[in-house]
Amino acid sequence: MLNKIKSNIKNIPGWRTKRHIVVIESDDWGATRIPSIVSKNIAQIGGADFDLGQGFDDFDTLEQYEDLTTLFEVLSNHKDINGYNTVITANSIVANPDFKRIKESNYKTYFFKTINNNIELTNAYKEGINNHLFKPQYHAREHLNVMRWLDALQKNYKGVRSAFEQGIWSNTCNSMLDSHCMATYDYASEIEKEFIISSIKNGLNIFESIFGYKSISTIAPCYIWCDDITKAMVENGVRCFQSGIYQRLPYLLKTQTNKKQIFRYSGQRGKYGEVYLQRNVSFEPSSNMNYTNDLTIKNIDRAFFWGKPAIIQSHRINFVSGLNRKNRDRSLKLFDELLKIIIKKYADVEFMTSDQLYYLIKKDIDKYHYEN
Repeated sequence: MLNKIKSNIKNIPGWRTKRHIVVIESDDWGATRIPSIVSKNIAQIGGADFDLGQGFDDFDTLEQYEDLTTLFEVLSNHKDINGYNTVITANSIVANPDFKRIKESNYKTYFFKTINNNIELTNAYKEGINNHLFKPQYHAREHLNVMRWLDALQKNYKGVRSAFEQGIWSNTCNSMLDSHCMATYDYASEIEKEFIISSIKNGLNIFESIFGYKSISTIAPCYIWCDDITKAMVENGVRCFQSGIYQRLPYLLKTQTNKKQIFRYSGQRGKYGEVYLQRNVSFEPSSNMNYTNDLTIKNIDRAFFWGKPAIIQSHRINFVSGLNRKNRDRSLKLFDELLKIIIKKYADVEFMTSDQLYYLIKKDIDKYHYEN
């Protein structure tokens, strides 16, 4: 009952529409994460920390060409009232650590490789873009808290170098902090914050060079960011922030302000003119082996009841096969069923990307402010 109440309350504030709009936001595309089962097992023997049974450390690996073409096939089989395919907003990582060069620096200097080194994948991305099936947006330069990771490597924290030797960045870099190495924009000092802001400017330039356009929207890894990071994003072309119900604040700000998070809702306007989108539906079968589409459909129904777009969160782990092909096939089957149910139940459904929804909301916001 409490979850049902919360599910309704989160949809009350913000922008409304009579249109049945569905946006699917999928995070982590392009991140290497765990190269193989063998590499993970060797790292574990060396003491690396993995959070098994929760999905990510069980299934998260770089997508393969065949993963993308299989996903595109499912997406292209389902069209909305306007004849458009189902489309995924693919929140992308544009670089990964260059493990060889980092080791050569004795773990003192960070080096990275951009994802356009993988020609096969970038060609698949472009195929998805051209067919309006796959719209990359900016997630981060890397899904990694670089300075915290380098510090852990230099201090030789348990298991971190063992993971490193297998081309994996370990989850937990410093148990003293209320976070882990996946939280790209978390920081415990002003020096760390400045590094992050610099990486954002660099990362957005890399994104544009790879995909040929600026990223209009973004989603912060682990939903952690602050106003200074928002400002850096906006100054470099970002206009819209995808978010969970809450924006989580970095470690330093939490200790300084005793405030942990900020409520975000779709249509909310921020101090730099940015607009927020709130994810109000989840499709994450890889994190729940008992998953069915029932709750996902209920949350879509609730969103539409309150006049909100259904913004569905669904991570890449649901669509990749490198660590477990059966998991990908199971998720794709459930995804296909979900899309069939949506189209049958809402014949006037419209599939949009996050940036398309932003432009629609902004038009209404600007009109409201002009008329009032």
